[in-house]
Amino acid sequence: MDKLKIPPLIKAAVTVYFDNNLKIVENKSVFYDQIKVNFPKIIYPENKFLKYPMGDVSFFASSFDKVIEINANAFSLSDFKYQDFKTYMQIIKNNIAVFNTTYSIDKFNSFNLVYENSIILNKAIGERFNDYFTIDFNFKGNKEKTFLATMGNFAFKVQDGLLNIEISPVLSVKNITEKYKFSITFLSAFSTSVSLEKLLDSISAGHEFIDDIFEKSLTENYLKTIRN
Repeated sequence: MDKLKIPPLIKAAVTVYFDNNLKIVENKSVFYDQIKVNFPKIIYPENKFLKYPMGDVSFFASSFDKVIEINANAFSLSDFKYQDFKTYMQIIKNNIAVFNTTYSIDKFNSFNLVYENSIILNKAIGERFNDYFTIDFNFKGNKEKTFLATMGNFAFKVQDGLLNIEISPVLSVKNITEKYKFSITFLSAFSTSVSLEKLLDSISAGHEFIDDIFEKSLTENYLKTIRN
């Protein structure tokens, strides 16, 4: 994928799942002590939002552009200031390695990798769905009509998982489309639990599917505006 001057990406996030481990619930500070140089900010949710308060906590970077969240069966890392996959993958590797060592978790059941984009409409490009997306819809009928927007999910079976595309319009107060939420998610489909090494390899493979479809889903007219 080309380096974009104005990338539409607003968040990249990976969540990995494993068997329940009570060590995590009992002592999250052990992990925090090892990552607080890079993730020093701690935010606790208000208990009124939790049916069964378990002391869930989020560890943010100083600039609040990255966050790690952990619970009894999951680890997630979100990046709101994404640079490139190589950089993001290194952050994943470093912190999952610490997490793995801290709680002795060496088998993983599945993961989700999601890239959330915001496609902002530009009058110079147009106001129709097909001005921004290459996906084509053609509903039969005799009456002339202009396709404006779509809302829904598209799921594809791919090697070792599913690729899910979600597109939904974000409307103004006048119910006019201002932008599209455009998310691409790779969901793993392991038949058995895998090692940390296999997990990391699979995350990289999942990103290849996301990378492969991203630019091809967008029109050349739109891509020109974010490349320059």
